[in-house]
Amino acid sequence: MKSALNSAWTQVDPDPRDTELIRLTLAGAIIDLVDAGITSHDALVEGALKALDSAKRATRDVIQKSPGSAIVAPPSMGK
Repeated sequence: MKSALNSAWTQVDPDPRDTELIRLTLAGAIIDLVDAGITSHDALVEGALKALDSAKRATRDVIQKSPGSAIVAPPSMGK
């Protein structure tokens, strides 16, 4: 499982603010797949990456559909 997680991790380029969430998403997907009886390294990596992609799409859909969900950058500090 650790090897699959490390392999999946090398295939993502996360925003530093999202690293923990992305790693947890990948790990959770791998655990779910192992619990379902999947043991192939490649299948675990592929499944984890698909789960991450699904989570990203779901989050993006929720943000786009939420009224007043415009993301506004914080004012610059130090000016």
